[in-house]
Amino acid sequence: MLACERGHEDIVHSLLSAGANVDVRSTRELTGVHIMRGNLAESHETGTKQESKKIDPKELLESAAAGKDKSKSDDQKPPVVNEFFPKLEDLESEEKMIKKYSTHLTKEEQQEFIEEVNVILVTATSIEYRAVMGATAPTGGDGKYIKVITKDGSTNFILGKYGRCNVAVIMTEQGPDNTQKVLTSVLDDVKAEYVIAIGICYGAKESKTEELGDKTKLANIIVAKSIVNTEHQRSEEKRNVLPDTYHCGEKLLNLFKHEKVFNFKDKSVKVHVGVLASEFTLHRNEEEKQKILKQVPQALGGEMEANGINRVAVAKKDKFQWIVIKSIVDWGNEDKDKTWQPFGAVSCARFVLKCLKDQPDEGDPLKKTIK
Repeated sequence: MLACERGHEDIVHSLLSAGANVDVRSTRELTGVHIMRGNLAESHETGTKQESKKIDPKELLESAAAGKDKSKSDDQKPPVVNEFFPKLEDLESEEKMIKKYSTHLTKEEQQEFIEEVNVILVTATSIEYRAVMGATAPTGGDGKYIKVITKDGSTNFILGKYGRCNVAVIMTEQGPDNTQKVLTSVLDDVKAEYVIAIGICYGAKESKTEELGDKTKLANIIVAKSIVNTEHQRSEEKRNVLPDTYHCGEKLLNLFKHEKVFNFKDKSVKVHVGVLASEFTLHRNEEEKQKILKQVPQALGGEMEANGINRVAVAKKDKFQWIVIKSIVDWGNEDKDKTWQPFGAVSCARFVLKCLKDQPDEGDPLKKTIK
């Protein structure tokens, strides 16, 4: 009622979307519709700026109650990215992919392909994998990708060129355990010095204005300078336990931290350098998300794979640097859907590609130093 009296349309939308009762009456027996009509009539008489908006308060309240926010512009709709987003069946076709077992590769093939790879690109879902593969060029002269089955037979990786970098692309499935298992197997075959996780995440705090501060918007990209492990926060809820923090690789961070805005598909995507939370839970509830994030107020968002990468780094005695770069596609609450996932994944993959290309020196910026 107070929001109606003061003309706060955005607050009216939020309250009604949350289930506020439209029929509640004030002490003067007026509903919110009556109050807003009175405000508009008054503004018309006094010649204030509200006159030019031509707002129908009944339509405003009814649309908000129905969950429709008419203040949203076309900027809230993600651009279509189909041309950068190949289908799995196309990628896996015989015309595009050759399958080889690492144990069957000749010494010449190992020298030509695997031993030159120094970067592993980690994806968790098929959406992330398709986005990264859409930005990856085949290594072979025949225009085909090479899928290599690992020595232990547990997983595979794709050999390719990502800008000027020789890379192995992997898809781990979601969660730290799957990521740890797949990455460990691949690193037994590929002696890479850098691991880059590319994909999508949830945002911690949504901004309603252009002044973002520590808040974000959909499609914003987060370059993680550090990861906070919130896996154990649920089991330790009754104790004040500080979560572990892992710092991302300095050389990798220096490659990606300088861009403030990434322009892609006629959309300006803002880039943040900050903290990501990582755990094993896929959030779909605002209350549960906030229980975890209250321990990490500095977090810009959250994801599920970084802890698995860190476990491998520890087991390998930090023989590789790693970083996580992800795009916000939802808020980890009840409104979670897949609308922004394709654009978020593609724009994130293309952002990483651009940064690797835009280096002052010619050649591979992450070229292997030790063979």
